[in-house]
Amino acid sequence: MNWMRCLIIGISILTGVFAISCDKGEVDYVVNLDYYYINNSTASIEIKTFEIDQNGFNLLKNYKINSNDTLYINVNTEGPRNLEVTEIKQPALFSDSTVVIYDELKCNKFVLADMGVNNITNYKSTEIKNNYFELEYEFTNEQFTDAEDCN
Repeated sequence: MNWMRCLIIGISILTGVFAISCDKGEVDYVVNLDYYYINNSTASIEIKTFEIDQNGFNLLKNYKINSNDTLYINVNTEGPRNLEVTEIKQPALFSDSTVVIYDELKCNKFVLADMGVNNITNYKSTEIKNNYFELEYEFTNEQFTDAEDCN
């Protein structure tokens, strides 16, 4: 009789585990984001992204875009079933701090999420299909002219 009790308890536990593991809850779907960083300026551009920790600034990535060239970055992530472009929170180059250097002479520094290349609303967006977007950020001569001298 003890083995029957153990069998019943075992079956009950397995049933509970399967019920929990089969819970659909919130399901994430694949989101495909194609980022195009278009350099329509006459300057060569270098983009450096940094993270900030207790030791200061740490370089994460370094990109170079020649004049009249494009940098392409594909990001595959998870999100809701029908993601709206307004729900995309961060661009591909987002970091704690981003520096855009023009011809190694002039710089734009973006340390806040709502500034320049760090702000997703500064991107032109096109929905290709459900959960698949193209996002473009354009660098212009005006940005180059308005940039500060690098120190």
